[in-house]
Order: sequence, then structure tokens, then C-alpha cells
Amino acid sequence: MVTPVKREVVCFICRNKNSRNYSLDSKKAKEDNFISKLTLLLDNVNYINKLCVIPTTVCRNCYSKITNVHGYLQDIRNCTSKYLEEGSVRVKRCASSPLTPKTPNPVAPKDISGVNSKSRKQLKLEPDEPVPDGPKVEPDLPIMNDHGYSMAKQTKALDNPGSKKTLEKLSNIFSDISSHEMLCELRSLSSTLTSRTATFGSVLYKYRDVSKLEDHIGNFTEEIVEEMINRVPLLVKAMLAVAVPASNVIKETIIPALAASYSILMKNKYDNLSAFHRLTSIIAIKGGLDERFS
Repeated sequence: MVTPVKREVVCFICRNKNSRNYSLDSKKAKEDNFISKLTLLLDNVNYINKLCVIPTTVCRNCYSKITNVHGYLQDIRNCTSKYLEEGSVRVKRCASSPLTPKTPNPVAPKDISGVNSKSRKQLKLEPDEPVPDGPKVEPDLPIMNDHGYSMAKQTKALDNPGSKKTLEKLSNIFSDISSHEMLCELRSLSSTLTSRTATFGSVLYKYRDVSKLEDHIGNFTEEIVEEMINRVPLLVKAMLAVAVPASNVIKETIIPALAASYSILMKNKYDNLSAFHRLTSIIAIKGGLDERFS
């Protein structure tokens, strides 16, 4: 008779063998939505899939740390959202943005009050030949700033009663999201895309600068869809369930459709995810315009 060998239970984080461990598919882990919290912190769907396939355990100490860190990140996100939505955030006028590139060699303005006007070159104000007067064109569109942040928006009360009713219905639906584990996971994964770091941030933030966007314009929509597949696969499945026709044939035209829909949703979530919306500037520049418009 062969004696069964007892397998050592090791925490996959601290590699501790002498403590009580929880399995990722245990009742406690399911009640605490531990997989969703771990997904948000690891930010790698492949890692999570592999951990769920093999027998994986985590000790009580690491379990508590992951839960506390996830709660702290949620508190930061909620406080930031509440602070920005209060409408009392004031942005200093003429303040430089932290994203605005600085001049490599800044030069202080010189005092020219004591300089003789005759020693400076005179501007030629009158042309040699008369120029016929043409119609005056007044710019009716504001010039778009190069920096990546926008002014704080003041909230206005909705005058349309139909919009109020629709918003109330949407608010009621949104309040029910917390009771659905998959939707909570989708919301957490989409929140990681609002990061400003190159590792976790979205391509919609990475290419928001027009010069970078112009360099990657050839495969920009493909990169957006690839981001959707890797970072928010549940959203891709939901969109495909709606967009694919009854013939179940997926055509190439679905790529820009998915990219546009996703970009509009993410721009509404975080205003700096604006790379797709700045495609109009690229089109205007390629068309021969000298200025960029928002």
C-alpha cells in the first residue's frame, strides 16, 4: 500500500508554509471578491487566469494586506472623484500645467526702456505695392491648448425634465452595480486605465499629444481594440454580443466601431483620455490648416 504524500500548502506571495492559508476559490475569497481585488492590483489578466487554474493559496497576512491596499485605493479614487465633482475646484488662470513641456533654455525678458529706438531695426509697416482689401475673417473657434489637462467644469442644473428623468433611471441602475461581481470587476479594471503612468495608462492618454498621435495614426484603432481585449475583456464580449450581426460574420469595419465606442465611454470617465477625439486636429492639419482647434 502506497502512503499518500501530503502536499505542502505555501502562500504564493510570501512563500510561508507555517500559517493558515486561504484558497483563491474558497468560500471566504468568493464572499470578499478577493479575485477582483487581486486583479486590480496585479493589472494582468493572464496572471489571474493562471493563478485560478493551478491550486493557489494565500496566507492570512498577505490576504489582509491585499484587502487593505485595495480598500485604500478605492478610498483615494472615491475622494478624488468627489473632490473634482463638487464644482468648487478652482484652476488658477495663466498657471502652467505639470504636463506642459518647459522651454529648454528659458531667457528672462530684457528691459528695453533705455535702448535708443534708432539703434533697433524699424519694422516695415507699409508694403511697396498696395494690397487689395479682402473680407475680414474672424476666428469663431478657440485654439486648442497643447497641454493634457482641461479646466475644471462647473456643473449646471438640467433644465430639460426629460433629461432629469433619464438621469434618475441611470443613477438607479448604477447603484445596483455593486451587487454584481462581474460588473464591479469591470469597473475596477476600467479605473486602472485612468492612470497617468506608461505601464498602466491607456493609449488614449499616451497619444493625447497631437505629435505622438500623428506618429501612430496608422494602427491607432487597432491599438485601442487590443487594449480592450487585454484590459477589459468583459466589455469586449458585451460589445460583440450587440454589434455582430445574425450571420455571426465579423467584418473589418467592427474595429473602428469598437474603438470609437470605447473611446467615447472612456473620455466620459476621464477627460484626459482624449486621443481619439483629437483625430479631428490631425485631419485639419493634414488638410492644410495652420491652427489646431478643439
